[in-house]
Amino acid sequence: SDLLKARILRDQLVAEMNGEAFEYSQRDARRRELYLESSPEERELLDDLWSTEAETRWNRYRGPERGPTDHHRSPDERWSPKEDQEAVEWFETITGRTVPIEEYLDRWLSESDVVATTAAARRAAVDRFATWATQSGAKSIEAVDRRLAGRYVSHLMATGAANKTVNSHIGHLNVYWDWMLRRGIIETVSPWSKQQLSNKASQERLAWTPEECRLIVQEAPEGLLRDLATFGPLTGMRASEIAALGVSDVRDGFFFIHSGKTASARRRVPISSGLLEITEPRTSGRTTGDRLLFPELRGLGKNLTKRFTRLLDRTFPERRAPGAQAQKTFHSYRHFANTEMLRAGHPEYIIKQTLGHKPTDMTTGTHYHGATEDQLRAAIE
Repeated sequence: SDLLKARILRDQLVAEMNGEAFEYSQRDARRRELYLESSPEERELLDDLWSTEAETRWNRYRGPERGPTDHHRSPDERWSPKEDQEAVEWFETITGRTVPIEEYLDRWLSESDVVATTAAARRAAVDRFATWATQSGAKSIEAVDRRLAGRYVSHLMATGAANKTVNSHIGHLNVYWDWMLRRGIIETVSPWSKQQLSNKASQERLAWTPEECRLIVQEAPEGLLRDLATFGPLTGMRASEIAALGVSDVRDGFFFIHSGKTASARRRVPISSGLLEITEPRTSGRTTGDRLLFPELRGLGKNLTKRFTRLLDRTFPERRAPGAQAQKTFHSYRHFANTEMLRAGHPEYIIKQTLGHKPTDMTTGTHYHGATEDQLRAAIE
């Protein structure tokens, strides 16, 4: 229709005016939206226009005698069949015949009621898979079947990742595919269902011993790493919780944690006397609510674990042996804190409250309203 032609011309003019700032990917996304909103007659017109553009965009034509050649190449240069495939993939993408793996990622995350760390993990899982799939020749959602999903699971296992890590990664992808099924974007069940590995095969995460904790502190250089190596065992906090601590969260002798995986993660943790030499210099004169206690970590738990892992590799070289899988990580400090509090005879319900674990029964859950400050401080000290 004339209206459709006008809309196409407008998009082309906008693209030309914006030049390099108007990426092909942006224009292609707008074209796909236009195509899906068009009538069958308009789609036929778009098919003709964009199939012609595919030939022009890849700068080639089929000569009557010499076969496929390129306008910008000499007759002696060979034409690559890959160019045809790229043109076909582009055409099928902008006409909605195939859908890029990350097409609905932003919409999915916007509809997901999860904390920021979980949303970030979901985005990272989809981005990582999309990169691997593209390198493997599967660039669309339609190309992802159970065989490809199984290959990806094997790929993750080959990297040496723990079973728990692989399962977490696959779990995010499974939720994404299930969401697309519910929204009518796909019509088949998720290829990720039943792809998770057995938890029995997962390598057990162990607790640090007191001697190992002291050694790590000794080996850590002064500054951030030594502070973290001291902070971990004396709080039992998660890496993400430590990274997110603000200066205003350190007050009245407690660390105040405002968010986490569950409601139980929102809690207060007593400041051990052994941490005062760390917290006082980092809070002195800093009162702005959004200032981080550890600004070096930029609020991200992964920045903590990456730095700490490098410290562990230097302290315990055997961790780097081929095929070795770390049984002890920064998270092992939570195992250490839990173990030491139990050995000291503190009640389990107080330990769960301190570490942010969910109560498992009515007595310490629904009908329990928290330990006293003295009970919490006694457990941490």
